[in-house]
Amino acid sequence: MSKFEIMNSSEINICKEEIEVFRITPIPNHYYETAIYTRTEGKHPNQKYFTTKNLEYVGRYVREIRYGSGDGGSCYAVFENDGKENMVPYTYEGTRCFREIIPHIVPSLQLLSSIIVKDNYDLDNAENNDYKEIIQIIIDGITE
Repeated sequence: MSKFEIMNSSEINICKEEIEVFRITPIPNHYYETAIYTRTEGKHPNQKYFTTKNLEYVGRYVREIRYGSGDGGSCYAVFENDGKENMVPYTYEGTRCFREIIPHIVPSLQLLSSIIVKDNYDLDNAENNDYKEIIQIIIDGITE
């Protein structure tokens, strides 16, 4: 059974500069960060959105959940991050924005060592070219 954490937008702090954000529909298995836009520029269809709030990494987009309908309904984007599912609420006003990013994958030391041990690498006697191959094997092991 999955644990859900509902992100509270009041926990997002203010940053010093404006960052462009996008009112997009996330794509499954892509990685995102999110914020509420604080300013718009231009008019539809060329409108741009900006925020002065810190962007929060939410992880890999999984699905959307809708409860109810009309003014009484609510909608959440569900993301997976560190084995937990985060429910990111859309706002009634439509101010929730996302930016697609490169995923935050930080392999554990246990995973790295198991990959190296599995393939019998002698790191003490490895040459510079060997490290490129080892790094590629580690990356392949993480993304499997």
